[in-house]
Amino acid sequence: MYRVILELLPALLPALLFMLWHHLQVRKAKKNNEPSPLLKDGPWFIITLISVAIAITCLFAFGLSQEHTKGEYKPAQFENGTLKDGSIRP
Repeated sequence: MYRVILELLPALLPALLFMLWHHLQVRKAKKNNEPSPLLKDGPWFIITLISVAIAITCLFAFGLSQEHTKGEYKPAQFENGTLKDGSIRP
């Protein structure tokens, strides 16, 4: 779960920052009695591209920084009514 948060939160950051900026602009427009900007008119395509680029970068960074283990994986299995954990044999 921690790894998912570390990989996906940075990807959501551009959209969250834009929504915060938009909220501040709406408050400013209401204060000055001006028409408030619409959320749908935002640069969503650019935000999506930036988010995807950040997500790909995070996935590569975390994937390259993980320890690579070599060996044969033995999956978990039941023996005599108990579950034995899986393991990696070198």
